[in-house]
Amino acid sequence: MNRRMIAIGAGTLVIGILSLGGYAIAQTSTGDAEKSLRNIQAKGPDEAIVARVNGVPIRRRSVDIAFAVSNAANIADSKGRPLANSDKADLLNREIDDELLAQAAEKNGIVASDDEVTMAIKAGIVDPLASPDVPENLKSLLRESLAASGVSLQNVTEDTDVRTGIRRFLLIQRYSSTSKSPRETRLAEAKASANIEIFLDVLNAPR
Repeated sequence: MNRRMIAIGAGTLVIGILSLGGYAIAQTSTGDAEKSLRNIQAKGPDEAIVARVNGVPIRRRSVDIAFAVSNAANIADSKGRPLANSDKADLLNREIDDELLAQAAEKNGIVASDDEVTMAIKAGIVDPLASPDVPENLKSLLRESLAASGVSLQNVTEDTDVRTGIRRFLLIQRYSSTSKSPRETRLAEAKASANIEIFLDVLNAPR
C-alpha cells in the first residue's frame, strides 16, 4: 500500500502526505471520490454546524468531504480501520474525538506555532502537488478536496480552516507522543467534563 496520506480534519480540510495525515489510500481509482467532491463544490458554501465541542463548531461540509473521500478505494484511518462503510455519524464522531484531544493537548501545555503550521501545510499540500513522486490520482484527489473546501493552492497557507485543522493534527500527534495514557483514556477524561452538542438533523438534511 502506498503510505502517502490524505486527512480530513475539523474546520474544512486538512491534507497530509507521508508523516502528516489520517487516511491512507492505495494507488487505485479515486474517481468516485473525486466525483462526490465535485458535487460538493457545485452546491456552494455550506456553513451549517453539525456539532459543537466546548463551543467549537464542526461544520457539515467537513463531514461531507470526509464522507466523499471515504469512497476512495482501500481507504483506512490512521489505525488501519476501513472507512469505506463508515456513515456520516461515524465520521462526525471521529471529528469530535479529535477536537476533544486537541483541546486536551492545549490544556496540557502543548502548542503548535504559526511557523510550524505553515511548514506543515507546505510539506503536506504544496510540495506534494509539485512532486513527481506523488501519484497523479492522489494529486487529483487533493486538488478536488481543496476545491470542495473552497480553498485554492494560492491561499492554502493562509486559509483559516486549513490552518486550524493542521494545528489540531499537530497538537494531537504531540499529545499522543508525550502522554503516558492511551488514546482511549485521554478521550474518556476529556469527555467527562466536555460540553458536546450534536445536530444529526442538520448532518442528514439534504442540500
